Amino acid sequence: WEVRPSLDRPRTTWYQRFEELKAFYEKNGNHLVDPGNAPHLYAWCREQKQRLKALDNTQEPKESYKRMSPDRVQALQSIGFTKFTQLVESTKP
Repeated sequence: WEVRPSLDRPRTTWYQRFEELKAFYEKNGNHLVDPGNAPHLYAWCREQKQRLKALDNTQEPKESYKRMSPDRVQALQSIGFTKFTQLVESTKP
């Protein structure tokens, strides 16, 4: 049995990514994270937007893993991040 190196890395928590986004928003006044400069934060933002949209689709049991707690929704809303937030389009083919 062998531990893969990727499992040894500490995972970034939701609140750490939120603080990154908050700092970005305070500096830039928007949520337009460049996927080329901050790919992990960009991916996290896309996931949060998808989860916020999934809150409206409570009929779909497959989406239950995408649920978001009210405190996280409120935290995102506190910096103006909603399901309608514009994101930079990825330039990947």
